[in-house]
Amino acid sequence: MENYKPALFYRQKAYDIEQTFVVVLSNIVSAYIAHKLNPIWGPYEVRYNRELQKVHKTQADIFSLSNDVDSAIAAIDEEIDKYIREINEQKKIEEKLNGYLKGLEEDNPGAAGLRKGMTDTYKIQYASNFFLVLGILFGAYILIYIFGKGIMNGETTPLANSIPTVELPSVSTST
Repeated sequence: MENYKPALFYRQKAYDIEQTFVVVLSNIVSAYIAHKLNPIWGPYEVRYNRELQKVHKTQADIFSLSNDVDSAIAAIDEEIDKYIREINEQKKIEEKLNGYLKGLEEDNPGAAGLRKGMTDTYKIQYASNFFLVLGILFGAYILIYIFGKGIMNGETTPLANSIPTVELPSVSTST
């Protein structure tokens, strides 16, 4: 809409044409009468043709202004149609979102909805904790199965002080 001239521009232009048309019309009347009364005399014919050209120029200005106004109206109508289409699309989106919101309000009304949400959260946390404990027990079983075989068979001992030591031969430092 920023590309269009304001209505005041067209009103001013129409007013200017109207003012010049009044002057041109008054001049052509006297020139026409003088020319028709004396058709043979050349200066009256020249004056009449000059005034007639001014009338034609004013008519062309009116026609040009009319075309400018019509094209501006058509362009504004297209722009308005575009805005109407966009508004209708946004209305459809808003109606869809209002439907979702209404559905959520019906599914979870007030405290009952909050209670249901907390119950669902509790169940999820309970299942998570159950599988965490199950995983710890399963991990402990695997560790005992892998490392505990040698301890139970007596092949190794879990005590740190029973690690075998190796004695190295002593080296004398005599010089």
